[in-house]
Amino acid sequence: MKKIIALLLAVLMLGISVPAYAEEATPWYIHILHMSEGFDINSNGIVSVDADIAIRSGAYCTIAAKIQKETIGGWNTIHTFRATGDNTAYIEETARLTAKGTYKCVFTFTVYDEMDFQLEQRTFESEEIEYR
Repeated sequence: MKKIIALLLAVLMLGISVPAYAEEATPWYIHILHMSEGFDINSNGIVSVDADIAIRSGAYCTIAAKIQKETIGGWNTIHTFRATGDNTAYIEETARLTAKGTYKCVFTFTVYDEMDFQLEQRTFESEEIEYR
């Protein structure tokens, strides 16, 4: 009887064991196949914004990239770039800053169907960059 209980406990322990390693979780997107974004400010105050999206399903996709400047009350959008495409869309733009401060870029990737119904949307913020 003790052997049966010990065997059952061993089987139970093996069944509920947790691996000693951790896997990095990758988000699962239904309609978005790929997206990437980039934001940089050079020493002359030139902002570079790069973003692209490719979709696996849906009628069309859009990207909005909002350059924002930190203010006392929060963040103020100073410039917005937009792109639209059927299966892919991309932004590769530059702008000149007129004031010193802290800036970031908020990227919004959206997929729509034929009736302009939003199927999927993801928003990412770049790291904050100080322009002196």
